[in-house]
Amino acid sequence: GEYSHVSKQIMKVLEGFDPHIKRAGIDEAYLDVTDYMKKHDMTPTQVADKIRSTVENTTVTFLQHPTPAAGLTCSCGVAPNRRLAKICSDIRKPNGHYILPPSRDAILHFVSTLPIRKVNGIGRVSERMLQHVYGVTQCGQLLEHRAAICASLRPLTWKWLMGVGLGL
Repeated sequence: GEYSHVSKQIMKVLEGFDPHIKRAGIDEAYLDVTDYMKKHDMTPTQVADKIRSTVENTTVTFLQHPTPAAGLTCSCGVAPNRRLAKICSDIRKPNGHYILPPSRDAILHFVSTLPIRKVNGIGRVSERMLQHVYGVTQCGQLLEHRAAICASLRPLTWKWLMGVGLGL
């Protein structure tokens, strides 16, 4: 349909920001804009604004009316890795962006109060288990309870949860 057609056109446009774009469904993609930022001497905020405006202009061109009227939005999350970028893109939906600076302190501060349920891969069952068994409701608490979590969960699960707690 029309949505699929517009999505394909938008993905083509996004390739201009990152030729190695990683699609994550019909309406979601991950881009590494590091090279684009350097080449065009832009900040993360400037790139996020440019991506949003480019997507909006592409949508208007293909649908022949403004994006809000079409019900299409564009949210951007800028972060040092995909997991954090996905979380950041959800913060200011719709039509907003959130920039997480690429510093250790900024990342640890961001994840310290982040509800565990916001992390892709932690569903309702895992959320309940982490809350009831360990008292963990925020990602930063995963590090505080790492010994107990390590003693009772599989090594791969523990390692993954520690990565979540560290913002990796």
